[in-house]
Amino acid sequence: MADLSDVSEGFSVDTVDCDTQTLWLWLDTFHDDIAHSDDGRKLAKSLNVDPDNFKRLGLLKIDKETFVLYDPLAVDLRLLSHRLHGEEGLRGAAARAADAWEERVFPRFVGAAVWNAMAVMTGPDSGPCGPEALRRWLQESGYGSNREFRGAFAVTLHLLEAAFGQRCEGDPWHDATRQARLAWDLVLQSWRF
Repeated sequence: MADLSDVSEGFSVDTVDCDTQTLWLWLDTFHDDIAHSDDGRKLAKSLNVDPDNFKRLGLLKIDKETFVLYDPLAVDLRLLSHRLHGEEGLRGAAARAADAWEERVFPRFVGAAVWNAMAVMTGPDSGPCGPEALRRWLQESGYGSNREFRGAFAVTLHLLEAAFGQRCEGDPWHDATRQARLAWDLVLQSWRF
């Protein structure tokens, strides 16, 4: 489990953005990536969140009877970053210039930054990967000096391990959880602000 004792100073889950809290509540409530649509809508309503917004951001697939939360490594984080910046229409050179992965940020959604950290460990969008790439991203993006990010990462890791830690190797959620653990153990646990 992630040790929250050293991240608690200056961090409160109550001050984290609503989208991140929604992800946490999903993981804590369902312990799964699939939820019945009625349960998913009740959860969204209790937090005053629109599930269609999560679908638009590429985090959720909504079928008639089920909601399916995409695992962190399956989300198009480049596109998510653009959408959070309101830049859905960028194309060509402008899009490439606006998507230096080292600087990728997720305004008002620290949970997406946590998922990006897991992706940087793996390198799914063919960029540099591993602990050194994560350190570089933390420095370049500004998340390395953000206590809220580190606290959010620790909470997310705890919830991922509780929900998906027992899944078999090769399961996307198991793999994402393993990458989160590696990111914490090799980089974030000892990261100093």
